[in-house]
Amino acid sequence: MLHRLHQTRQYVIVDLFETCLLQYYFLKKAGLRVTMVLDPTEVNAPDTIAIVPTPISDAFLAAGGGADVVFNSRSFSEMARSTVEHYFTLIQDDLRPAYILHENANILLFPDSARHVEVLASAFPVDPRKYCLRQMTVSPFLGGSGRYRECLYTRV
Repeated sequence: MLHRLHQTRQYVIVDLFETCLLQYYFLKKAGLRVTMVLDPTEVNAPDTIAIVPTPISDAFLAAGGGADVVFNSRSFSEMARSTVEHYFTLIQDDLRPAYILHENANILLFPDSARHVEVLASAFPVDPRKYCLRQMTVSPFLGGSGRYRECLYTRV
């Protein structure tokens, strides 16, 4: 949908390698221009979706020169706290998007579990000197029994 609205934009997807392969396949089947980035110095062409595997994402994103919007759907809350902190440092200090939009858990699924640990959306390391929470609502997407929140931050 974003691609249809803003065809001159550049898009970058960062994910696990196996998921990148699936995304590549389905985006190509949808008729979109897609490239699998295997070299972090590769430049993303306009009107092309760049799919970047996690192992090279830091170098690729740091060299990218910024972003307008960063979007995350449900994976930040599934990561280790140190990984979430790493991504938010990269987002806030290197990419500096105008908007951060994410949809993540804000209620623990298994609150007494030592193995299933989640970072709640309300506890993400967002620097209030750099970003302001504009809206937090129950996610309109199905699943999760209302425990997911959609959060929109704007740069200060």
